[in-house]
Amino acid sequence: MRYLYLLAISFSLMNLVVADQATEAKAKAGDQQAQYDLGQLHWYGDTVKRDAAKAVEWFRKSAAQGHAKAQFSLAAAYETGDGADQSLREAAKWYRKSSEKGDMNAQTQLGFFYAKGKGLVKNEGQAVYWWKKASVQGQKVAQAHLGIRFATGIGVAKNTVTAVKWWRKSAEQGNMLAQYNLAVMYVRGRGVQRNVDEAVNWYRKAAAQGHQGARQALNKLRN
Repeated sequence: MRYLYLLAISFSLMNLVVADQATEAKAKAGDQQAQYDLGQLHWYGDTVKRDAAKAVEWFRKSAAQGHAKAQFSLAAAYETGDGADQSLREAAKWYRKSSEKGDMNAQTQLGFFYAKGKGLVKNEGQAVYWWKKASVQGQKVAQAHLGIRFATGIGVAKNTVTAVKWWRKSAEQGNMLAQYNLAVMYVRGRGVQRNVDEAVNWYRKAAAQGHQGARQALNKLRN
């Protein structure tokens, strides 16, 4: 029985090696998906020793051909300096290219770059623009921050009802920040009818994820 188990592992590893060799052959032939896949293998160290610099080489080749996820990965490498010389300007450039192809995670990051003025000129309106695009695709972090912008009126006309709408979508996906903010809106009756029971529900969800403000709010409501 142990022999069969070890044999199964051996065949599995052989298949992985063959798959890696096939992927590398396709990548060297110019296949953009294979180039991205090979980059991922080196980035995460799947079946090969992790090599961020080599991963970036393959991401760059794939990104140059217009692969949206490779463009996102290349941007992330430039942002963090992992596998490439850190450059927020280059990161912004590649996040934009990926965003324009519809990648919701790139759109979310580009929104942060505009909101903070990282690698480009700060522009709250553009931050909202890209967060909207990511939000309609269901990106929960973008939804949470879009809610903040509608609640505060930064970069967009203030609208608490719309803020609640986006926080609810994000909260239902488990975003702790959105869960807390949604609870606050229920307590204050802003953008939604006041409902302490609903507030407690969302405070509990946020608190369960470690949100200290939610835990403190629950203690206050109990007293």
